[in-house]
Amino acid sequence: MSDRGPELFEIRFLTNFPALGKVTNGSAQLMPTPFFPRALAAATVRYTGSRFDCEGITTDPQGNLYISEESKRDVFRSSPDGKKVDRLLIDLSSVKRFFSSDPNASFEGIAIGGGKLYLANERETPRVIVVDLPTLKVLDSFFVDSDGFAFGGPHYSDLAFADGHLFILDRNHRCILEVDPEQKRVLAEYSFGQMEVAEEVAYKTIYPTGTMEGLAIDPQYFWLVTDNNGLPRFKYPRDIRPTLFRCSRPAKR
Repeated sequence: MSDRGPELFEIRFLTNFPALGKVTNGSAQLMPTPFFPRALAAATVRYTGSRFDCEGITTDPQGNLYISEESKRDVFRSSPDGKKVDRLLIDLSSVKRFFSSDPNASFEGIAIGGGKLYLANERETPRVIVVDLPTLKVLDSFFVDSDGFAFGGPHYSDLAFADGHLFILDRNHRCILEVDPEQKRVLAEYSFGQMEVAEEVAYKTIYPTGTMEGLAIDPQYFWLVTDNNGLPRFKYPRDIRPTLFRCSRPAKR
């Protein structure tokens, strides 16, 4: 998914996909999906003359697709075939005090689990917003932080839900926080800092916050993807492509 528009692509891995490590050159390709930008545009008139800033993506058990849009703090739901798209009417007044005046500091991630929808208010006042999925009512919000230190505090740059837990990608601390969403406490912290700054993959950056902005989880792996804003890696100054990492998940305790 691009944060410059509503287009979605599927990553298909080819036969030479490596057993370990990052996805290497030529091992994957992007394929268009049936999620039609035209259907998304038809769901709202609020974007006339402006672009979509789509940041987060998730699905529900029925296969519906949900997308969080950052600049106007919207959530869209698409049918599995992409032909019907609705803008969800969520009353955010109870959490409005956490929102920044910066339109690029808000709904950076979305996840669904246990009948609830979770939204990541990214930074300045980072907050996880909890929404009851059937009624679209805001139930709660909470803040969690890394044990480490980073100027500017945590940046919630994506969310994922797995095994009954919420996982928060914190790009500023370069870690993933595993959170008990009921008790609102961090259960584990997984650092990827050394991997991100390794010589082979380290990117040039404008800000010192890290480049990871995408998180997905399956039973075996954490998947992380960079948003390097069109900047190259130090080692390869002509290569501006983002990098997808596949990281083995630690064994359950």
